[in-house]
Amino acid sequence: MVNFAHTFSLTVYYFKGIGKAIYKKVRSGYVAWIEEIPGVNTQGASKKEVRENLSDALSEFLLARRDFTKRERSRGASFVRERFVAV
Repeated sequence: MVNFAHTFSLTVYYFKGIGKAIYKKVRSGYVAWIEEIPGVNTQGASKKEVRENLSDALSEFLLARRDFTKRERSRGASFVRERFVAV
């Protein structure tokens, strides 16, 4: 039986006001993800590297979503795009 308390640890940080970045220490380094955005995850050898990779993953995710919106608009989809502010 593996004692998971000794094999990894979780660290939680707020990530640019978007949500929480979760960092998990694993044998090969770190894995990380944005808790509130499924699919934004990465890995790295060090915490610094995984933080940079997570920033890149989030940027790529947001760019892909913007490209999707542009494609939908070009197909004639009707929608309103505005800045969201939580209440």
